[in-house]
Amino acid sequence: MTRNNSSTFIALFFSIFLLAACGKEENTEPPFIENISLGAESVELSTEAGSGIIEITANCSWKATCHADWITLRSPQGKGDSQLMFFWQENTKNTSRDAVIIVESSQTKASVSINQAGTGFGTEPKVVSCRGVVGNKIKNEESYFEMTFDQPVTVEYWETERYFIDTDPVYSDGGKTVRQKFLPGALGLDMACRVHLKNAQDTPATIDVNIPFYEKKYTPGGEVRFALPSADEKSVWVSLTRPNKLVELSMDDGHVLHDIEMPFAPGHICYNPYNKQLYVLPLNAIADLGFDNRLSIIDPLTGSFTGEIAFDPSPKAHPQWPAIYPYELEFTDDGLGIVVLCENGATGLEWRYIDSANGNAQTLSGYDWAEKQFEHVYRGYNGQKIWSSPYPSLFSPLNSISRQQPTPEEYILDGKFRSEKFYAGGSMVDMQFSRLANKVFVCTAPGSQCVIDLETDTYSEVTEAEARSSRAAWDYSSASRSWVYQVCALDQHFLLLDMDKADCIFFSNHIWNDTPKNVCHLVFTDQVMVAADNSIWLLNADVMKTGWK
Repeated sequence: MTRNNSSTFIALFFSIFLLAACGKEENTEPPFIENISLGAESVELSTEAGSGIIEITANCSWKATCHADWITLRSPQGKGDSQLMFFWQENTKNTSRDAVIIVESSQTKASVSINQAGTGFGTEPKVVSCRGVVGNKIKNEESYFEMTFDQPVTVEYWETERYFIDTDPVYSDGGKTVRQKFLPGALGLDMACRVHLKNAQDTPATIDVNIPFYEKKYTPGGEVRFALPSADEKSVWVSLTRPNKLVELSMDDGHVLHDIEMPFAPGHICYNPYNKQLYVLPLNAIADLGFDNRLSIIDPLTGSFTGEIAFDPSPKAHPQWPAIYPYELEFTDDGLGIVVLCENGATGLEWRYIDSANGNAQTLSGYDWAEKQFEHVYRGYNGQKIWSSPYPSLFSPLNSISRQQPTPEEYILDGKFRSEKFYAGGSMVDMQFSRLANKVFVCTAPGSQCVIDLETDTYSEVTEAEARSSRAAWDYSSASRSWVYQVCALDQHFLLLDMDKADCIFFSNHIWNDTPKNVCHLVFTDQVMVAADNSIWLLNADVMKTGWK
């Protein structure tokens, strides 16, 4: 009995020992460790509002927090790997700002630093761009000006020396761009304006700015008499009086490429496509500027004088007032030119041939000073003919001359076409031949304009607009459209005419306080160049045809 109890005790002892050993082995396993890592340590933000995502890698439950009031967290609690989306507000302040997003569990945490840039705006806003826009009176569009600043602004009022501006601005681009109606807006206007406003920090500021109602404007430093774009339209040649000069200006920025002192008061400029030379004629129209019987030939590449042509009285000239003073000249592509000469002290005219293919040889017309007088000459559309209108300001007949047909060939215009107000067969004011089609724009006083198709001898509708002292130019952006620009010195208007329509006047407004001399369309840039008394300015032709943006 005693032996059995001993055996039982020994078995029980070993059982307890084994259980104790097993329990000791389980307690040696390592404890569970929570880990959290983020996809970035720092994030840089722009001033604009936006949203972003932070990649979270975790093996536990987590919670995200951010104490910055300009950051909002979406679904800030989760478990395991996930994405934390956060949103930030726009920073309208001058300086940058910082924040920290913390993702943590009961045992660990990770963080990402956030930096948002400030506006960098100074106390005084800066003008980024400024433009004046002239509305189309035909469409009852209102003129306005528009300024864009480097920061949001609030305009309190505008101040000018001449005009009261009723402040009613329209804001866009987050308050950086301000548009203001301005009824007196006119083509070529420079308006000095003082703007009273508040900046992005609501601090008052005053800015002086010049508002241009054009794309570009150049002041060559004299009285502008005529302007002719170069063949590549990268520059413009301008004849000036007081002082008497011929200057070439860059179309890009207006800087002077050539500055040439002239031996006379220059007027008309003609480019000869045959020898690629400029023929500069005297103005020969104003007594105190003098009359001269010479014209100068200039190489446009070097700006140097390459020749001179003088005109002596012809055997058939008026015995007292010979017509020896050149004022207009045009050349065909093969170098045949027609020059028109006037008298000093009388009204008689004469014309002669100039053959640049034969050393600029002169040939008399063979007509008496009282017969077959040409008043103006024009280059035909294909460069093969020179056309003329008869003196004194007659509507018809026109005459054409070419090397193949040097004897004037008459073309009778139909003087019976009429407008409701004006007889279209009145005094000839201007003609312009298209370079793209055999068409001519005819402008007669007091107020009738028409396009004539010389191939079909057909006539467009007649426009009723002031025509006296006007000059015109074709638009060459489309061969299928008869767009014509017209400037009038008498009432200082500017027109875009769509001569394919019955209601021809497509765009209309006024030229500001500057008498226009001539107008040209620049094909490569689709701009209109206007030469006025003291300046050359460029307008956007496309917006006239399609509407202001």
